[in-house]
Amino acid sequence: MTTTLFRMSGLAVVSLAMGLTACGGKGSADQSYCQSLCDWAVECAAADRDVDADALMATCMAATEGASGSCAEFDAGDMSKADELILADCNADIAAKAGECSAFTGTTVEREAGQPPATCNGLDGAQDAFAAAQDSVVEGSAEMCVRVADTFCSKMSECIDVTPGFEADQVDSLPYDACMAALDGQVSECITNDDYAAEPGNLQRESAESCLASFGDVTCDEVLGGQMPPACAGAFVDPTDYADTIFNIAQTYATGG
Repeated sequence: MTTTLFRMSGLAVVSLAMGLTACGGKGSADQSYCQSLCDWAVECAAADRDVDADALMATCMAATEGASGSCAEFDAGDMSKADELILADCNADIAAKAGECSAFTGTTVEREAGQPPATCNGLDGAQDAFAAAQDSVVEGSAEMCVRVADTFCSKMSECIDVTPGFEADQVDSLPYDACMAALDGQVSECITNDDYAAEPGNLQRESAESCLASFGDVTCDEVLGGQMPPACAGAFVDPTDYADTIFNIAQTYATGG
């Protein structure tokens, strides 16, 4: 029996590969641009703070799908081969940015500078969908008002546990609970006034963002001594009142030892 071997030149192999690519041989994208954006955005939000990831994903998908026609085309199977190839590269580049979250959970300035990967820009509504994803996961003003108080009260409670002269069971209420109750008025006013609205030029929000980002450097002496950390002062209409409230609660746990 005679066996015939077919040998292809390197040029022929390249030509075949190019032909496959031209007609989608590279493979279709595995999900829509909106899905990739929201996977990225929601993952960042969940890493930054406590969120309902499923609810946030639904909100993000609704917002981005309303901004980019390419998402509907992908879902309906109507996307052109050329757009499928763009989308495949776009999705891969978004996946490579996992953990890079400043565009979604960074400061106001960092969010404004955020952009989708350049490979995504050939898709319909790429920039609008990216902005929609940002807006859908950004921390709301009310949420931040509560998180700032929670951050201070958690620190106060930790400091009471490790600082001589303070005892957590000095009074019936746990330090954290007593602190949050004492700050309820300030938190409610912050929410009512929309102090931390995610708007360009809101210096009070920008200060709150900086405060939260640098809170690991805040000392027990500051929190228990009624001092407002310098990085946090601009986050409050009256930083002295906020610090005094925490100081007064902390003093109820002082043993005098």
